[in-house]
Amino acid sequence: MLAPLIFFFIILFFIGFLVIIFLPKEEETPKIYHSGTYSIIRVSPREKLKKERPSKDEMLDFVRKIGKDESLVDEYFNILEENIKEIEEGDKSGVVFFVYEKDNCSCETCKNIDNYYLRRRDIVENTSLIPPFHLGCKCKIKGTFDATLIETKERIKFVNSKWEDIYEES
Repeated sequence: MLAPLIFFFIILFFIGFLVIIFLPKEEETPKIYHSGTYSIIRVSPREKLKKERPSKDEMLDFVRKIGKDESLVDEYFNILEENIKEIEEGDKSGVVFFVYEKDNCSCETCKNIDNYYLRRRDIVENTSLIPPFHLGCKCKIKGTFDATLIETKERIKFVNSKWEDIYEES
């Protein structure tokens, strides 16, 4: 009588072991934030920007063709990296809004940029809203939770510039 009971528990143990091994593992749920009534999965814009913006070599070739200082390219990529990190840090802390800050950038493209803000969702839909907007651009974005600051600014929807069409010294 004891043997069938032991056999039964061994079978039960074996079935439990198989279930544990072959059941699909639960994957980590992506971080989601709310923008208005919509939810968006937060993904760094880094890879999308690599596809959409010119490479460092392409920009260096362009700068050489127009006879400008090659340090502009390093400055462009340093500012771009700062802005990407600001977005990624904002994603970790749940930032939904970003404001533009111009730092000694007085060109036509950027002259009023600090009057605008953008939503994290806008960045997902249009990475061209991430500065720098042109060679020599020193504009940055800063994440904010301050709703009163957003109320004093206008939401940006489009930046009319392409890096190869605009070179303006700040």
